[in-house]
Amino acid sequence: EKATRKAVKDFASQMVKDHDAVNSKVKSLASKLNITLPGAPGEDHQKKIADLAAKKAVDFDKDFIEMMISDHKKTIDLFKDASDKALDPDVKDFIIATIPALEAHLSKAEAIKETIR
Repeated sequence: EKATRKAVKDFASQMVKDHDAVNSKVKSLASKLNITLPGAPGEDHQKKIADLAAKKAVDFDKDFIEMMISDHKKTIDLFKDASDKALDPDVKDFIIATIPALEAHLSKAEAIKETIR
């Protein structure tokens, strides 16, 4: 809602779509493995959401894209590390299958950042 650039709006829409699909897979996998997932984002993530919500439209696009870049870099590192350590084959398959999408998201966010400067 706060994004002003079409590229940022389109990227955010894609994030919602892709993350909903991944979250569905995570929920299914967690259920299969009898793992209880948290009911809400963690405190740090909730703070990031609140900070972004408070941004003026002129600052929102840049800050949102920077957060997407930072978060995707961290997530890719976590997934790559977990892919080496995962013992459950379904978990390992999920991780390996998800990394390319994360890398694509990162590349897209970095490309958008170049247009925002």
